[in-house]
Amino acid sequence: MGWVQVRLFGLSDIDLEKNKLCDCCYDYRPHKAFDRDPNTYDEYDHRCKMCKGARRRLSKYGLSPQDYSRMLREQEGSCWICSDPKKKLVIDHDHANSKVRGLLCSNCNTALGMFKDSSRRLQTAVEYLKKAAA
Repeated sequence: MGWVQVRLFGLSDIDLEKNKLCDCCYDYRPHKAFDRDPNTYDEYDHRCKMCKGARRRLSKYGLSPQDYSRMLREQEGSCWICSDPKKKLVIDHDHANSKVRGLLCSNCNTALGMFKDSSRRLQTAVEYLKKAAA
């Protein structure tokens, strides 16, 4: 197929052998931005990974892309607990009522889960660490 002149949405010179149009955001993205799907004609999903994530966040947590971006900005792109900006963030929520609490790295999110989201257990763990360090 090679280089193809595309005059859609003001784009030109899109290499369609290396890029694909997302059916959700209507943006041309490289193939690596799509999950593989052997059931499609080109073996790539019809929505890019970003759009799939946005739809999942909306349906599971009620978070719009704007809500997620706002949270990310407010936390300066880092984990709420450890402040590490290099880690991928996940949505932390209260399992009792599904209310979103913030964005955490998977380590911190898993740690909260191990403590059963109990502030009492976490405080006891802090006291234990302080006592052990003395």
